[in-house]
Amino acid sequence: MGQSRKRVGRNGDVRYTAYYEDARGHRRSAGTFTSLKAANKAWQQAEAKVAEGRGGQSHRGRQLFERYVEDVWFPNHVMELTTRQNYTYSLNRHIMPTFAEFRMVDILPADVREWVAKLQVGGVRPPTIRYAMTVLSAIFTTALNDQITFLHPCMGVKRFPNACQCLSWSRSVSAAASRVVGCSARVRLVGLASLAVGGCASVRRRQRRSSFGGRHGRPPVGAPR
Repeated sequence: MGQSRKRVGRNGDVRYTAYYEDARGHRRSAGTFTSLKAANKAWQQAEAKVAEGRGGQSHRGRQLFERYVEDVWFPNHVMELTTRQNYTYSLNRHIMPTFAEFRMVDILPADVREWVAKLQVGGVRPPTIRYAMTVLSAIFTTALNDQITFLHPCMGVKRFPNACQCLSWSRSVSAAASRVVGCSARVRLVGLASLAVGGCASVRRRQRRSSFGGRHGRPPVGAPR
């Protein structure tokens, strides 16, 4: 149960400190206020957040991205040695130069999109950008689960398509175009349009199969087709 405690300063000013209990039963301060009403409201709101499962300490989200990754996330993230080496390279080469001085709570999807665009303009290859996005997403998945942040900035950020799928489709279009050179313009237009629609559908089917368990995977019962 939360409460407000009266405090009298050296100059005689009266202030009230709000206290509440976190999810572990530890007493925490929700701030100091000039009125009892404001203090009571503060600890009531804090306890309501704890009851909703959102009772993380706000100061944890104000830590720098670099400090969180190097002191908290990376040392406690279980992975193979080769994966750890790849993560280290991606962090130092592509992620830290942009996000190191950001506070965790200040990183938004718009910042991630701008970062991806910056890497693309800088000539970074799409597979490398996808891998860096995987590392950044893993960091914020852990931060979200630990209630350090309440927003996953990588969610909704468009990633690069699979390069081999795009290359295969473009080769199919080129081959079909060479076969219909002798046809009329109308026939060529209809044929290429049909191929384009079929190619898009094929890519979607491959993506759906891979998301449901690999090349030969089938979607579970009730999954959208």
